[in-house]
Amino acid sequence: ERREREREERREKKRKKKKMGGGGVFVTVGTTEFEDLMKELMTDGFFRVLEDLSLPSLVVQYGRGEEPTRLQDLGSRYGVTVEMYRFKPFLHDDFSKADIVVSHAGAGSCLEALSMRKPLIAVINDTLHDNHQAELAKELAAQRHCVAATPRELCDILRKNLQRKEGTREREIDRLIPFPPSDATLFASLVDEEMSST
Repeated sequence: ERREREREERREKKRKKKKMGGGGVFVTVGTTEFEDLMKELMTDGFFRVLEDLSLPSLVVQYGRGEEPTRLQDLGSRYGVTVEMYRFKPFLHDDFSKADIVVSHAGAGSCLEALSMRKPLIAVINDTLHDNHQAELAKELAAQRHCVAATPRELCDILRKNLQRKEGTREREIDRLIPFPPSDATLFASLVDEEMSST
């Protein structure tokens, strides 16, 4: 009973945050399909993390893959507003509204999130061969610009990096180093370096 009361209190906080225009999570896979990531999103575990961390909304750009229809049902059950779409001409608004970006580790999506100074979790598609995305995500994570994860690690990574430290408002993800502004050449050299080292 106590647990249910705590859950209801968290839901109420989220409702208040929604009214105040609080952001949430933006997930993007770019122009690809990333079924393992979509499967992870369509779990009770993922929505429990959103609920526990008071993230009131989830926007999912799912690319060429199957439409993740189960997200709407899970959103209703956990009090999370869900919006999803295959493609849009521009994703700028979705990036800018998000508190956190969860992206495939493609260079374009990573650069967009980093240039907007959004906390980024770059999800590695570990089923790809010659996986330059994995190399890029790991290098950006090594430089503390983002957090790298596989789909299976996503819930644990979100919880670890977004939970407030006891007695503070600090989160692990707040300790990321902002990517230098307007230095696309630095990003391009990082991508070139990773591509040429394989």
